[in-house]
This record gives sequence, C-alpha cells and structure tokens, in this order.
Amino acid sequence: MNLFIALVVAGISFLLSLFVYYKNSKSATNVYFAALLLFLGLYPIFNYLSLNSLTPEEAFFWSKLILLTAIPAGPLFYFFVKTFPKNNFISDKKIQYPIIAWTLINVFLALNGLIFKSVHIINGNPQILPGPAVASFALLQILSILAGSLELFKKFKNSTGLLRVQLRFITFGILLSFGLTLLSTVIFPLLFKITIFISLSPLFLIISALFISYSILRHRLLDIRLVVARTVSYAVLVGIFGLIYSLLFAVSSSFFISYSIEDRTITISTALALLMAFSFQAVRKEIEHTTDKFLYKDHYDSNKLLYDLTLIMASTLKFEDLSHQFLLTLMSQMRVSKGAIILKSEDRIFDVSHEGYNESPSYKENMVFFLIEQNKLLVFDELDESEAKSFMREMNISIAVDIATAGQQIGLFTLGEKLSGDIYTSEDIKVIEILVPELAVAIKNSLSYDEISRFNITLKDEIDEATANLRQANEKLKELDKLKDEFVSVASHELRTPMTAIKSYLWMALNKSAKTLDPQVKKDISIAYSSTERLLKLVTDMLTISRIEGKRLLLQKEEFNFNEISQQAYDELKITAAEKEISFVFNLPEKPIIMNGDKEKLREVLQNIIGNALKFTPAKGRISLKITEHEKFFNIDTVNSGSYIPPEELPKLFQKFNRLNVESTKKDGAPVGTGLGLYITKQIVEMHNGSIEATSDKKEGTTFHIKIPKNSSRAITSPSGTADTMEILAPVTFNPEQIKK
Repeated sequence: MNLFIALVVAGISFLLSLFVYYKNSKSATNVYFAALLLFLGLYPIFNYLSLNSLTPEEAFFWSKLILLTAIPAGPLFYFFVKTFPKNNFISDKKIQYPIIAWTLINVFLALNGLIFKSVHIINGNPQILPGPAVASFALLQILSILAGSLELFKKFKNSTGLLRVQLRFITFGILLSFGLTLLSTVIFPLLFKITIFISLSPLFLIISALFISYSILRHRLLDIRLVVARTVSYAVLVGIFGLIYSLLFAVSSSFFISYSIEDRTITISTALALLMAFSFQAVRKEIEHTTDKFLYKDHYDSNKLLYDLTLIMASTLKFEDLSHQFLLTLMSQMRVSKGAIILKSEDRIFDVSHEGYNESPSYKENMVFFLIEQNKLLVFDELDESEAKSFMREMNISIAVDIATAGQQIGLFTLGEKLSGDIYTSEDIKVIEILVPELAVAIKNSLSYDEISRFNITLKDEIDEATANLRQANEKLKELDKLKDEFVSVASHELRTPMTAIKSYLWMALNKSAKTLDPQVKKDISIAYSSTERLLKLVTDMLTISRIEGKRLLLQKEEFNFNEISQQAYDELKITAAEKEISFVFNLPEKPIIMNGDKEKLREVLQNIIGNALKFTPAKGRISLKITEHEKFFNIDTVNSGSYIPPEELPKLFQKFNRLNVESTKKDGAPVGTGLGLYITKQIVEMHNGSIEATSDKKEGTTFHIKIPKNSSRAITSPSGTADTMEILAPVTFNPEQIKK
C-alpha cells in the first residue's frame, strides 16, 4: 500500500476522532464513534507495515495488530448505532456484557495465533494462513454489522426531523464506502483485471467517517447536502464513464487493434471519447436527479419563492387574504406540514391565521409571549433542552420567530415539521429570515387597512343612521311647518274678521258728531283705532307670508297703469308725512306706464317701501320716488333721509322678523316694526321676475332699488310710434302746510 495514502487516512481519522470526542466527551454517541475512528486510523498503518515486512515473523506481528484494530470495529459500530443520537451509554447488561466478552475473547484468540495462524511471504507478497478461531472473528463482525444495520433501518423508519437527516447521512456514507470498497478490491480486480484502485481502498473508508462525523456534529453551518449531492453525482459519473471507457476500449482492442496499426487505436479511442462527451450532459442530469431525490429531495427555487411571496405581500391588503395566501404558498413550495401567524396586542392574542391544521389550534398566551420575547428565530432541532424547546414541543412546531416592525413586536410566525420529516436547511432558514421582516411590514399595513375599513364601515353606519334621523326630523319639521302654516292661515282668517268688525265700529264711533263724544274718550278711541289698524295689518302680513311659503299665493296678472297705484300710495300716505313734516316728492312720468302684473300686489310693494321710509325717516326729513325706463327693465327708486345703515346690516332688511342694529332704532320712542313688510315686498317683486336691493349713504340716506323686467310690462308708445324715455317729468309735490290750512 502506498505510504502516503495510509498516512492521509490515519491523519484524517485521528483528527476526526479527537474533534468528535472533545465536541461532547460525555456523550455515548461521540465516545463510541471516536473509538471507532481511532481503530479505523490505525488499520491502514498496520496494514502498510504488514505488506512491506521483510520476514514472515514481522508480517505476522503486524497482522495480529491489524486484527486488534479490526475486532472492536463491528461491536463499536453496533454500540454507536444503538445509542445514536443520545448521550447515555448502553445500560442493558444482556446486550452489553455478551458483546464485550465475545470481543475480549477474540482479542485473546488473535494474540495467541488462533485467528491468524501464520504468515508466509511468497514472491514478496505476504500470504495469511487462517487459524481455527477465524470463524469466531468473522461471525462477531458479521453479526455486529447486521445488528447495527437493522437498528439503523428501524431508527430511520421511525425518525423525523433532524434525526432522520442524520440517519440518512450515516446510511448513505456506509453504503457508499462499502460499495466503493467492493468495487475497488473485488469487482474491478476479479472481473476486469483492474487493480489500480486497490491502493485507494482505505480512502473510501474515510467517506463514511466524514458522513457520520457530520451527522453527529449536526451544526447548521455544515449543512452541505447540496454539495454532497453534487459531489456524489460527479464521483459516480466519473466512475461510470471510466468503467465504460475501460470496458469499451478493452473490447474494441481485442477486435480492431494490433500493435502494428497505431492510427486505428487513436481513431477508436477518439470515437469512444466523443461518444462519452456527447452523452455526458444527459447522463449527468439523470444522475443529479437521482441523487437529489435521495439527498436533496426538498430542494426548491428560493428566488421564485421569495418573488411569489413578495408579490403577495405587495398586492394584498386584507390581513385574512394576506395571511392565508402567504402560508399556502410558503408551505407548498417549502413542503411544510402546517404554519400559523399569531397576532397579539399588549396583553392578549387577538387573531390567529393558520393552514395545515385539522382543527383551529389553541395557543396558551404565556407560551406565545415567551417565544416572542426571545427576539430571535428558534429552530426546535437546534435547541438544547430548555423552556423554549418545551413550549415548542407542546405547541408541536419546528420554527418560531417573532414578527416585529419598527421595534414593535406584533406577533409570532410558526411552522410545523417538513412533510419529508427532514430538518430545515440553511437555505430554508435564510429564506425565513428574509421574509419575516417583510411579512411584519405587510401585516402592519394590512392591520391599518382593516382598521380604516372598519372605521369607514362604522362611519358609514353612523352617517346612515344620522341621515335617517335627519330625514325623519326633516319630515317632522315639514309636518310641523305645514301645521304652522295651516295654523297661521286659519288664525289669520279667524282674527281678520273680528278685527275688521272692531275697526269698523271704532271708525263709526269716531265719525259721529264731535259734540256727542268727550274729548278724552275720542282720544282713547283714536288710539284703539290705530292699534286695531296695526294689528289688522300684522294679521294680513302673516296671512300673506303663509300663502307665499305654502306656494299658495297666486298673481292675478292684468295690464294697469303703474302711475295710478303710485298716486294711490301717495294719497294714502301723505297725511302721515304731513304729521311728521316730511317733504314727500313723487317724480312720475307724464305718460302712463302700462305694466302686466298683479296690480294689488305691486301697490302693496309701494305701500311697504314708502311706509317703511316714513317710519324711519326723522321729522322734517325727505322721501322721494323716481321711476326711469331702461332698455330691458323699469327702475323704481325710493330715497329717504333716514339713518345710515351699515353694509353688514343691509341684507337683514329683507329677512323675516329681523330688526336692524342702527341708531334710529335705539332711541326711545323709535318706531318698532314687525320685520315682515320688506320680506313680503321682496317675495312679490321676485314673483314678477324682478329684483330689489338697498343701498345706504351717510349724506343721501337709504335708497331702495326695484327692477321690473319689461317682458312682464310695456310702455304706451307715443303717437310717433317710439317709446318715451322716462326722466323726471312733472313731479307731484306735497306740502304739509296745505293740510294745516
């Protein structure tokens, strides 16, 4: 045997033995396997010394030492498999003591030359002569290995998670080492006369040692399943092609090649090489597919998974849809049995979304909160026995990681075991570490969306309720307003009749012979008559307003001379103007203006405007009425020298029951109005498609501007056929002194 290969195998075995032992010197699994590695490392050294001995005695000595390294191998392998992966040594004396005793007996037999009787060197190669106890040695090894293999199969069948992966590596390493050793030392030399691999056979034992060492150490940083799968596939591929090439070359040589034709040898070799080159990729893919099924069967495209889940998190707003789609996609591609997203508030769990459970899981809050507080990704198979591992075992989960965003922990993400029973790989853990922060942000956004949606629903319900209440209240108000209008109308009608009678009787009393009335009585009756007249005016106004707002006031349109109703208003109000010594001037056109409207209603407009001016114009003041004609309308302007009205008070003039905050209304004895006349005036003007507004100047006083469109009125044309332009023509002047005379 090549000394270099022997030293390499021994060195690797010794290093692995020390590393496994010091990793956990109290573990039975580590101790048994470290001892097995120690004997495995001694075997190639003793074997090299035996093969290179100069005398039979020297060769026989080294052969005994080879037996001493080989005898414990089988029992140590069984003890290792029996205890794996626990720390406790075998306590069953019915198993332990017989095996130890049988091993010691074989050691005694080997030392006394009963297993190997002697060694002879023939043509430089040592030949071993078996002794009478060689069957005991062979039986011990065969039974130990068979019992260990059976135990290994039973454990693998019933295992899940990390233990299943470890046992898979152990089984594969042993089978691979055994198969390669069998090929190199038996099949190739005996069937194909190929002996170049014999010297490499000790190296194949290292393969099983490496696999088993990795299974014991089981650190996730050594998660090399993909590397192992690819290495094995390429090793098998190279071996297959080397074997095929050798076979084809040997067969072809026997038929086509002679030592005298070297070109043919080159041609055939080249053709075979090209054949293998063209078939290499197809065979490689098939071998990779086969090895992946055994060693890396849960492989998935992590980039595709990340893309799919990121798309779900970016496009799904509702938490229920987000959580279910996220879990289903992750579980299907990663091949996980179940998963859950648990959300918490300050002191309780308020939502659980889950997939893969037969029934809705029930979690204890203290367990969930404890796992969240660990503030890291927890893998059940990697945890030492602790409270966290106990909680995860009770919750039947393999992965637990807190969901946190912006320093706030909002829940827990959990996954069950993988469907294959394997552990979570480093790739799985990396994907989860990438996804959970993104999931936290997506959940935070979805919770905000759900909160806004709930608020909108609540707000809509409240708005609908408020709208219904307002609609109901509005209907009640309409009903009350209708009842009020009906009451005012009825009351006005009922009051108007007796008030008219009272006014008539008072008038009759006042118009009797002055000699029959006492002066004081006459004065009292005059006061009563004036009050009755004001009250009757108020009742009339109330009745008019009721008709206007109830849309029952109808215009009796007719053609009339607007100058006539102006003169009537003048005649009715000049006495009142004379009493206050007010200059009362009407600037009327000489020719009549014929309007098409309600004569009585427009006369009421003039009476209200002029009456209001008389009421608030101080003694010895001035009131004027002016009518002008324009292209499309008539202007009726009434100017009085009453108190100045600020601009902010002007809009209140035409509101019901409104009193202005001006100087003239604050003086003692100042007239008090009902605030109805101008409101009625505005309504009547607008019913005629006109408009009314007021302006006030500190020097000129207050002016009311009324516009009546010509489409509801017409002017009498002059004999020439053209309409007259109305300016101040022949004013009718009233002098209060004439009344006194």
